[in-house]
Amino acid sequence: MRTACIGLFFHKDNEEDLKKLIMVSVESARITHHNAVGYLGGFCSAYFTALAIRNVDPKLWLIKLMECWD
Repeated sequence: MRTACIGLFFHKDNEEDLKKLIMVSVESARITHHNAVGYLGGFCSAYFTALAIRNVDPKLWLIKLMECWD
């Protein structure tokens, strides 16, 4: 859950913050997780926290997650 605070810091709805959120959350998850599933979990935790701060409806979170990779 240490990556949730990354979402608090990089919560703005712009491409620059999203790139930083991805980079920092994956690097943070790499400390203890040594596979892609662990990195994805760290990113999801940070990204979903950022979406919650922006008051995005939780029903849209998975759709927004998939849009990150377009």
